Amino acid sequence: MTDTIDAARRYESTGARHRQKGDALRDRGDDAGARAAYEGALGAFDAALRALGDGSAGGADPEPAMDAGAAAVAADLYGGRGGLLRRLDRMGEALESYRAGAAIEQGFGLPTTYNRANAIKLGLLTGATTLAEARPGLVELRDTLAERVRTDEQAADDPWVWADLADFTVLLGDTAGAIDHYRVFVQRAQTRSPVTTLAVLRELSAGLTARGDPEAAALAAAVTEVEAALGLAPT
Repeated sequence: MTDTIDAARRYESTGARHRQKGDALRDRGDDAGARAAYEGALGAFDAALRALGDGSAGGADPEPAMDAGAAAVAADLYGGRGGLLRRLDRMGEALESYRAGAAIEQGFGLPTTYNRANAIKLGLLTGATTLAEARPGLVELRDTLAERVRTDEQAADDPWVWADLADFTVLLGDTAGAIDHYRVFVQRAQTRSPVTTLAVLRELSAGLTARGDPEAAALAAAVTEVEAALGLAPT
């Protein structure tokens, strides 16, 4: 299994270089070049999953015989694929990739929650999931992250763990608890990071409102309250 993990990591490294190139080209306004680089990255990530024996990303049946080490790599790869597919505006495929990674995170009891978090958020953003439907997953993630920041020093120092914890807390209607978590996030994050994460919540709230989600108004009010508590202008 070590050889297959090493091979997968080499493909992943190639994919990461393509992704970095794509980001640089996108920042310079070269959208066509960026898309080509992202497609190259996606191909490398799919090759990495095939090297692990999980061919599902490339259209084959996934191989169930995967140990915990390979599972951790596969979860990383599915998360990376999801990000690339979002850059390519292939949101349905991105959601599928995050969900595949989420299943691995859950099935192997991995400490990472990246795919689970993004699967829930993207499901809400795209209208694939209502807030009520997302509630069980939100509760699980909130509780998992709360336990991590209590017991894992590295997680407690990671601003984005606190951001996710705050996001899921506010989505569950606990605005006061979310504000406490966002304040920790602000202490640990870069200057613009709080504005960025709250902008995502604003986008999510707007999407839920447009689709007539019955919980959208409460979420919009909660986001406004969080922004006021943190001294941020509404985004």
